[in-house]
Amino acid sequence: MNVMRRISAVIVALVVAVGLSGCDQFLPEPLAFTLVDEHPVVRTCIPLTITSQSISVYSSDDDREGNVIWSATGEAVLEAGAEFELGGDMPGFTVARHKDEDFLDRQFKFEMEVSSVEGGDWSTFAYFAGGELSEGEWVDSQGYELDVPCTHDDCSRFAACFNNWPEPTGYPTEPDATFSPSGSPTPASR
Repeated sequence: MNVMRRISAVIVALVVAVGLSGCDQFLPEPLAFTLVDEHPVVRTCIPLTITSQSISVYSSDDDREGNVIWSATGEAVLEAGAEFELGGDMPGFTVARHKDEDFLDRQFKFEMEVSSVEGGDWSTFAYFAGGELSEGEWVDSQGYELDVPCTHDDCSRFAACFNNWPEPTGYPTEPDATFSPSGSPTPASR
């Protein structure tokens, strides 16, 4: 009887371990978002290079059905903690406003092509409902409020962890934005 219990316990443990190891966990993109004087601001949490066909804001969370409201094409190397405005001018980028509308009042999607020594090349993205960004409050790309910008929960122990970027230190975690509506991405250092 004791042997049967042990065998049962081992089988249960194996099933749980296999089940947990099969889980995928996606961390938020290495970006933080806020409003500064009603301007939507993006902060890079790790050093990122914005590559061509770089930044787009869509009128819904589905880029197949949503209309491109604003886009900026160009390249830039951004330090961790650099900030720029969604929907604003960006020197060195070709900016196109496809529709003259305030996308902050409704659901929209943000997408940016980047590369990084931390993870190769990929397309960062974030979805926001109307009014989800607030003055002085930071959120991650999944819309979760952050007490400290550019931080994330650790991946679960047995999960396959995707987009696992290192916790930053220094300016990326400062609570106050340095953005000013000049159009240039702000440097990470003061």
